[in-house]
Amino acid sequence: MSIDRGNFRMAIDLLQTYNDGLGTSKDPLTVNGGVQFTDGDGSGEIDVMYGAYQTALADGANTTLDLADGTLTDRFGRGVEFDTIKGLYIKNNFAAGELLIGAAASTPVTGLVDVDATGLLVIQPGGEIMLLFGASGIDVETNCHLKLEHDGSGAAAGSFDIVIVGVGDYS
Repeated sequence: MSIDRGNFRMAIDLLQTYNDGLGTSKDPLTVNGGVQFTDGDGSGEIDVMYGAYQTALADGANTTLDLADGTLTDRFGRGVEFDTIKGLYIKNNFAAGELLIGAAASTPVTGLVDVDATGLLVIQPGGEIMLLFGASGIDVETNCHLKLEHDGSGAAAGSFDIVIVGVGDYS
């Protein structure tokens, strides 16, 4: 088994125009980012991936993903055991209510948010994030818990999407 394609892409393409009475000025802003991973377990390489779509969360409920113990399963039914993560994508599909990322009770992933169990990353309804952690990634062998929580605001249940890529093993 190998990773045949590994592209995480980000793009911003904006154009602002302004007419000051003497003519129209344009201010373009274009930023292209991202990374293309190759198959392997070295710098700039990935060999495991995990994706879950429309994962349901009731209002006030949470789930803690253990990135290292093989309890996450891929679409082939194999357990995914990350040693390092190099890319993370999360989308909040809730109609209302924030998706809170972080604050795992024990061994939270460090380098994502504050280094203690209280740090949170907040994604608004309909919002999404993509984080790239450099060629070497973030070590998750010990600090391996990633908590995702519906904010408990009284909003209806919702779902989130998540994709994680990195280096590790399948069980």
